[in-house]
Amino acid sequence: MKRLPHVVMLLVAVALVAADKRERPAKPPIPAAKELEKAKVKVRDVFDIDAAISIEANAKLARRMLVTALDTADDPASQYVMLRMVRDMSARNGDYAVAERTIGEMGQRFAIDVIAMRSEAVVQALIAKKVPEGIRKRIVRDALRVVRECHKADRYKHAKKNIAAALKSATRLRDRQLLIDTRRLRDDGKVLAKQYETVRGAFETLKTKPADPAANTSAGKYVCYVKGDWKRGLAMLAQGNDALLKDLATREQRGANKHEEQIVIADAWWKIADEQPSHTSGEVRQHAQSFYRRALPQLTGLAKVKVKKRLDMVTSDVRKKSQASVKLVNLARGATYTRSAQAKGNGSSKRPFDGSYSTKTGAYWYSGRLPAWIRVAFPRPSRVHAIRLLVPSGTERFKQGHEPLEYEILVESRGKEERAFMVGDGRSATAVVANKNGKGTKFVTLRFAQPIVTSSVRLLVTRTSGRNAGPVVFEMEVFGDKSPQ
Repeated sequence: MKRLPHVVMLLVAVALVAADKRERPAKPPIPAAKELEKAKVKVRDVFDIDAAISIEANAKLARRMLVTALDTADDPASQYVMLRMVRDMSARNGDYAVAERTIGEMGQRFAIDVIAMRSEAVVQALIAKKVPEGIRKRIVRDALRVVRECHKADRYKHAKKNIAAALKSATRLRDRQLLIDTRRLRDDGKVLAKQYETVRGAFETLKTKPADPAANTSAGKYVCYVKGDWKRGLAMLAQGNDALLKDLATREQRGANKHEEQIVIADAWWKIADEQPSHTSGEVRQHAQSFYRRALPQLTGLAKVKVKKRLDMVTSDVRKKSQASVKLVNLARGATYTRSAQAKGNGSSKRPFDGSYSTKTGAYWYSGRLPAWIRVAFPRPSRVHAIRLLVPSGTERFKQGHEPLEYEILVESRGKEERAFMVGDGRSATAVVANKNGKGTKFVTLRFAQPIVTSSVRLLVTRTSGRNAGPVVFEMEVFGDKSPQ
């Protein structure tokens, strides 16, 4: 009986926690149209919106209005109108960061479609005029992030609209990496949208009949196999009409603590993975892998060898997929560089490394004496996958029958210089970068057989055809990723 007070206190604590976990009151809806019209008149009486003509004036007005809106708690209609105005002004000015923050504030106060608003705002920002190139690139990156959010929420119509606007901007910017990322996300979206269309009806059915067995099976397989959300998907499969999937989902929800049951579940999912197409089999095998890993310490003999073999197979598949989808960036942009005494620069010294092909005629790196080199140093060690050069193609000197230029690449890795054999038969590090025919410029890409972790890349020119003819490089790009681990 002496412990009774503690029991009472415990019950009170549990009750408080339960009360805290109750569903919070729903957010208020957007005020009625008549209220918004009245509020709009009130806001215009306070803020001289028509006088803010320039981008700077609009931005200043938007900041003032945002502060006022956040301080207005007793007038929901006026607050919503001001937040909406700030969102639209910021998006039209190309200031998506402020527009997104404003949408977040609106989402905390009103029942709005946040994804739809972000999609509309980022498209407005993408088509905004008089936006500096650097800011426009950042907006494209923001647009790609919004597209990923749309994919996650199965909002593919919004994603398609956003990716079209982002691709148009990336094309105008002539940013190669941005184009690669945008096109890759566009292609991923097409695949996801096509898969979602096959189960759209199931999700529509679940809105009115949440216990429908067939709809739960179709939707559950999509959520697990395609989206990788196994917790949500298994709950659907447990209510489905597929006996095997229902049994597996029920076992997992109940908890499989013995290694014998873990192996049964893993083997079943592995067999299901073998029957899946390539774009979903990997996800199912990774799920089976989680149960194999839990059971492995208790296994012996042939069973242990079999499980290890399957685990190695999954690890290999994941590594290949990771390498294929690794996000490469131009490491030369923003890096520091040094050059030999023989090397010179024309125009802005950073232009050969700015990632913009439109500046190639305004600046380049050249040398009239050999050997000559230029080194690009990164802020931290990175994995280098390839080097790309924009060089002359078909100058008068080549038309007169001279031999083509040859470049040699040296890579500085872990404090040592290592020759990188990236072209030809592996016995030479030279690469022909210009030929006797053609006009203008051309790209030459030198790829590593395996990515090399390095702190810098040195381009060394050892020989050219003419006695006084040195190399000319309009643009140098070093493609890699910043995570060498």
